[in-house]
Amino acid sequence: MGEFKQTPAMIPRELWLHGDQFGDQDAFYLSEILGDDISQVKEIYLDSTNIGSNGFQHIFSALASRSHALERLSIDYSNCPHASEFIEAFSSNANMIPDCLSFDFRGKVSPQGLRDLASVIVSRNSPMKYFRPFMHYGEVENDGVLALIEGLQTNPSAVPKILDFNFDSDEQGIFVAISELLRNRNCSIETLDMIDGLLVSDEAMVHVASSLKTNVNLKSFLMHTSRVTEAAWDYVDSVLCDKSSVENTYTSNHTLEEIGNFDFTENVGYHLAMNRCPDKKKVARLKVLHCHFVENFNDHYFATMESVILVELFRFSYQAFAERDELEANEMFPSRDNAVPENNCLSINYLILKCVLCNLG
Repeated sequence: MGEFKQTPAMIPRELWLHGDQFGDQDAFYLSEILGDDISQVKEIYLDSTNIGSNGFQHIFSALASRSHALERLSIDYSNCPHASEFIEAFSSNANMIPDCLSFDFRGKVSPQGLRDLASVIVSRNSPMKYFRPFMHYGEVENDGVLALIEGLQTNPSAVPKILDFNFDSDEQGIFVAISELLRNRNCSIETLDMIDGLLVSDEAMVHVASSLKTNVNLKSFLMHTSRVTEAAWDYVDSVLCDKSSVENTYTSNHTLEEIGNFDFTENVGYHLAMNRCPDKKKVARLKVLHCHFVENFNDHYFATMESVILVELFRFSYQAFAERDELEANEMFPSRDNAVPENNCLSINYLILKCVLCNLG
């Protein structure tokens, strides 16, 4: 008892508390230190302690009353608090929720508690950096997982940027809910990590991939995809590079950089690599270049365009070829065996110019 009866200046930047010797009395001393603004504590890790509901209430209340938020709070394994203490402490001051938060929810929180907890998390003025709700081993039912997602949906623009979201259910309704969250253009998730969860099916992959048609922030979607077939990967590729028209190619998803566990098809890998270029307008031009100028130049399609548009395409193709060469030289863009030789860009532009002249009559 009394492990933390020390002055704030004596407490290190990180606190790692492990073992059942830490109880509610220690939590009370810790809360006094955390409530002092001169405390240097930035990160707290609690693992298998004997802290109960009363102790967590003191800790959360102290964190919520600070003038600056804790950088990281991790509460793992046997000492997960009930959501009610967290909600009560932070509902009126959500901006003091730690920027990185990890909870183990094994059988301790009701669906309504998970929904309310998520709603509090997304009521911050800005998204958290990281949130890990640990819901393994079937101890959180499907309705609990859905409730958490529903809570996040109340404010998509404040969903944590990294959502380490692992669960054991293959309920399709959960993937539908995830896709609805991602479909919102304001959804702030940049990394959705489900790599420690279940194997994803074709149907689940298609649900999530469909949401990426409008999502502009998600860069990484990590999950086990060994059950995903080539047909589902082809659908993912069509989202990354819709070849049905120049316009659709230009407005494809140019943000996603990682998906699955790196067992995707060659085409998916190629377009993911293209998306790693930070200039998304440049990525869009390069995709148009390869789909409509290199791999399949359709002179009939271009001949039906208005002359003004064709003139812009004429300029566009020169710019796209120059950008491709620049990125390849800097190893920022993947080369392919069927890439067009540099001198062939003149032939392609000649075909476009011929379409322009024919159109002018």
